[in-house]
Amino acid sequence: MAVRGLIARGVPTTLPKWLLYVKIVILVLALLVLALAAYAISIFSSAANDDYYFTGSGVPGLLIFVAVKTLIVYGAVTAIQVWAPRMFFRIAALIAYLLGIIFWLASWGWAASMSGVYFSLANTYSNRIYGALPNKLRQEGGALAGCAAIGAIAWVLSIVNVAFFIKACLNDPESEGANTNQAELGQVPYKAQEAQGPAVPQQGVYQQGPYQQGEYQQPQPGQSPYGQPAPVYGQPAPVYGQPAPVYAQPAPVHQQPYATQ
Repeated sequence: MAVRGLIARGVPTTLPKWLLYVKIVILVLALLVLALAAYAISIFSSAANDDYYFTGSGVPGLLIFVAVKTLIVYGAVTAIQVWAPRMFFRIAALIAYLLGIIFWLASWGWAASMSGVYFSLANTYSNRIYGALPNKLRQEGGALAGCAAIGAIAWVLSIVNVAFFIKACLNDPESEGANTNQAELGQVPYKAQEAQGPAVPQQGVYQQGPYQQGEYQQPQPGQSPYGQPAPVYGQPAPVYGQPAPVYAQPAPVHQQPYATQ
């Protein structure tokens, strides 16, 4: 089945080469998001020393998490793909890619929403009353807007990467042939049996004769069960060869050389 290409090991041979450059672009975008999210956190951390105290949202924290996760996942996958292609587990890479798409969608969507909130608050507060707060709100909104734009691009590129990765795994001829030629649980696939040709009878296998179990017949009187005539008891046994020697005859007397007195 073509689905086996998703759980096979090794980089698909049909994987486009330009996907490697897509991964590199995603890594660069993740670095930019990480830098902007760190800047967004630093804006309101310095505002605590002013006369007002304003805590930011949790969007920069989520953006930092997604950026670091992307750097780890895509960095490891790219390194294995280039230097150790036989250790590339496709199902693990696919799960990591899909989770990355979900996190990117959540992070850049939230960042876009909160950037509009910060710009609205900046227009509401007055600089004469709140001092530098409106400016900081605009800076925060701008940083989150940049993160949202870059995150949206990374999200689209992640979808493109996953789509072509799945297509390459399903169309990989090597993984499909390797799985077909392997026996599973002691069973040889149907295609492998056809390639072996007609079955050849094994030598040394004796065919069963006319005598089968359950067909044993009782021997007739005077007949041996093995086909030979049974001996008739009461008659003298036949004489085979010469008669046996008689051991009761006296031994010959040898003459003595000297006469006894």
